[in-house]
Amino acid sequence: MNENAPLSQLNNCLTKPIAERKLSPHEIGNLIKTANQTHSLLKISEVMNLKDKNFLNRFIKILDLPSEIQQKITWKNNPGTISFTQSFVLASEPNSEKKQEIFNLILNKENFTRIEINKMLY
Repeated sequence: MNENAPLSQLNNCLTKPIAERKLSPHEIGNLIKTANQTHSLLKISEVMNLKDKNFLNRFIKILDLPSEIQQKITWKNNPGTISFTQSFVLASEPNSEKKQEIFNLILNKENFTRIEINKMLY
């Protein structure tokens, strides 16, 4: 595989408006991880015209969540999904009991809402 292919895919995806993005947040996180095998996060952020690598780190952080949770992260606000921001906050949550409680809601309630997740997160 061309070592610049992930960079090209990322640039193509992240420069589009959210409604036009074809990849989910966790798929973008995986692309960033792949690109990071041959390029620094600083280089990736420069190629993508980002002011720093913090935005990229958010995508990598959500990969710490269980795959069943990652599958629920979407750009669109539909019942049974969590937002990119919520997933980053959840992945960063230091309280393991609180985190597990939210995991349980996400995995066991088919049509949970983002409002319910916000109430538990904040």
